[in-house]
Amino acid sequence: MRTLILGDIHGHEKALIAVTKAAQLGRDDVLITLGDYVDRGPESKAVLNWLITRATAGRLVPLLGNHEWMMLGATTDPQSWQLWQANGGNATLASYGLDAKPQALNRVPAEHWKFLATECRKMHETDSHFYVHAGVYPNRDLSDQTDFVLLWARMHDTARHQSGKCMICGHTPRRSGRPLELDHAICLDTWICGGGWLTCLELETGAYCQSDQDGNIRQGCLGA
Repeated sequence: MRTLILGDIHGHEKALIAVTKAAQLGRDDVLITLGDYVDRGPESKAVLNWLITRATAGRLVPLLGNHEWMMLGATTDPQSWQLWQANGGNATLASYGLDAKPQALNRVPAEHWKFLATECRKMHETDSHFYVHAGVYPNRDLSDQTDFVLLWARMHDTARHQSGKCMICGHTPRRSGRPLELDHAICLDTWICGGGWLTCLELETGAYCQSDQDGNIRQGCLGA
């Protein structure tokens, strides 16, 4: 059994399929996804279908990203709807064959809403690491974080968390296409939505696979 961690997908199913195939994702492997499954890319519906299937047939730990948070908020709040549309929500609706109108949300499958609202979590913690979409306050207990920092904070000069555990996150785009590795934190948002790469990291070895939007693969290793 391995632990594989997947960075921000943003509606790019082709890259998702290519990179998990290249990483030889197995049924018994734990796949931790760091959020931002939807928006901007053309295949958000297909990405959610893939994740739901993985949750049924394999081991999945899905985190909530700020884009899922905006999508959920858009169902009840006009300001959240406008925020979501300004950040790529129209592409998500288009992936369902729907117009960018609030009432179109009623036609998103119920299993997708259930996955986003009840299956996706804001943090995952193990003995040595913790996983969030965006970041944490370093001097607060992990149980005492806010939605803002977990979902929205940018990772710039992030201090080591007081727990001593290594943080693995996405959200802050690495426009170089390379993961950011510090001695206390790793960022895996390698900017697939901007023409970069989708990264899948094997925790135990530091090896990673990456796919671009067309499914082309390259490989690397942290520390190399």
